[in-house]
Amino acid sequence: MRTAVLPRPAPPPPARPTPTDPTATAAACKAVADAGVTIVFMGNVAAGLTAGKDYVAVVSADNYGNGVAAATAMGWLRRI
Repeated sequence: MRTAVLPRPAPPPPARPTPTDPTATAAACKAVADAGVTIVFMGNVAAGLTAGKDYVAVVSADNYGNGVAAATAMGWLRRI
């Protein structure tokens, strides 16, 4: 009889929330962190969470650079 060796299940992908209200989303984000899911915040961090314990990183956009790019594009479009 042959025995099948099944691969280990992959860990869940990291959660990437963008809390627009850090206080209102804190309980939900804490529950996710307590469940062992890796969290990478996008822009803001939920209130009361600890870096390195509850989440691993915060990624922020370059708002100034995005504004420059948008203004450049709008100026270019006006010339068409």
